[in-house]
Amino acid sequence: MKKYLFAAFILLQFLTSCDSLNKLTKFKLPFTRSINLPALPFTVVGASVQTPDIKTNIDSVLTSLNLTPDLVQTVTLKKMDLKLTDPTGGDLTFLKSISIYICATGLDDVKIAGVDSVPDNTGSSLSLAVESTDLKNFILKDKFQLKIVTTTDKVTTVEQKLDVSMNLLVDLKILGL
Repeated sequence: MKKYLFAAFILLQFLTSCDSLNKLTKFKLPFTRSINLPALPFTVVGASVQTPDIKTNIDSVLTSLNLTPDLVQTVTLKKMDLKLTDPTGGDLTFLKSISIYICATGLDDVKIAGVDSVPDNTGSSLSLAVESTDLKNFILKDKFQLKIVTTTDKVTTVEQKLDVSMNLLVDLKILGL
């Protein structure tokens, strides 16, 4: 009986240490970009705005960790938030729905986050539902863009400035973990 308890204890320690090692093969990669939505004196279905290039700097991040791009296994979006920064005191209730796509040269656009029905009581911040898509090919490029597609159900008379914050999780292939 003691042998089995000892073996179970050793197995538990091994499994716990594997989880700890697995966490060491991941790191967060945050991005924030401001975008301007033009004033819309009428409601619109499918209005689209694309951000300027967002540099990934992934090569310098990997170099600082003494890693190479071939060790990147997956990159997934873990969180995406919108914050209305201008007009001051405004809210996001003018949005009926919003979808955000990632774009890069040579790759098809991929939806990464969105909200199909923005609540009527939304304030100046909104957390988007994220897709579980591997974004490795986009992040390994030098740059990418975000395309924001909105449907509005209220008129806006001034430009809306939004900060888009996204947190990516980069998982590396190290020691087969």
